[in-house]
Amino acid sequence: MVRTISVAALAMLLSACAQHGHEAAPAASEPWQQAQTNLPDGGPPVDADGLHDEVGSCPGEGCVLSSWQLLKESTPLREHPTRAARVLATLPAGEWVRAAGSVNRWRPQRGVVVSEVQGMETESGRAALRVGDVVYTVDYEGEGYVVLWRRGETFSWYWPEAEGTGGIRMDAVDPAQASAGGAGFWIKVRRDNGQIGWVLGETVECLDGQDPTDACRARNGS
Repeated sequence: MVRTISVAALAMLLSACAQHGHEAAPAASEPWQQAQTNLPDGGPPVDADGLHDEVGSCPGEGCVLSSWQLLKESTPLREHPTRAARVLATLPAGEWVRAAGSVNRWRPQRGVVVSEVQGMETESGRAALRVGDVVYTVDYEGEGYVVLWRRGETFSWYWPEAEGTGGIRMDAVDPAQASAGGAGFWIKVRRDNGQIGWVLGETVECLDGQDPTDACRARNGS
């Protein structure tokens, strides 16, 4: 059964903000996080760049962020998780760094439920999504599964792009916009010299569940 994650307290706050057009301004957990505004129709909070921050995410099938990460290519260490942030250093390929956190900065895509959504049920057996509901994508889980947001609730949903909409009509998105700005999976890392910054997840090797190398397994004791 597809899992349903309810965040009731957050939903109440976001619904109130959406209904009154007010800006949601939760306490930032990182100094780089901007004030956030809820998207229409009870949508998720996004910052001024239109990005939703899924803090702690490790997107991908079975993805787990290992403590030690091996850089597989030379990469900039940025002050904040965005491509426009100041470069603190250029890290060489082959350097080991400590993972200190992560965020998937995702540009939500809006959709409308137009027919029955297969597999989208609560534990009580009742349909969790109804025709006319507005949903937004907020994260990626791997193997074609995305996380949908509906007024503060999140649901796993298999996005059958090659097989039709699966009951949800998604708004068109410019592919160039999907990855614009700071969008992407970022990892906060600490170097041996104590320097801390952010690198893109695509530059590291040690993501458990995604076929890490023997060196990754040995360094992380797995």
